[in-house]
Amino acid sequence: MSRVSTEKIMAQAGGKYTLLEMAFQRTRQLNNGAAPTIKTASRKNGRIALQEIAAGKVRLATDSEDEPETAEE
Repeated sequence: MSRVSTEKIMAQAGGKYTLLEMAFQRTRQLNNGAAPTIKTASRKNGRIALQEIAAGKVRLATDSEDEPETAEE
């Protein structure tokens, strides 16, 4: 999954501002050493975060939480 369709990922996130917040928070987690939840060839944390959102592995945290949650399997 090297490219993510903009329409698909926005539908998955629920809107462009929600997507922006999810991607920002998850990228920050990855920058701080969190492990990716998907296998990817990309080494860029921003791209990995978008791929994780498109795959449904990340959801936005509620107001009482600081970081987005990763889906556990």
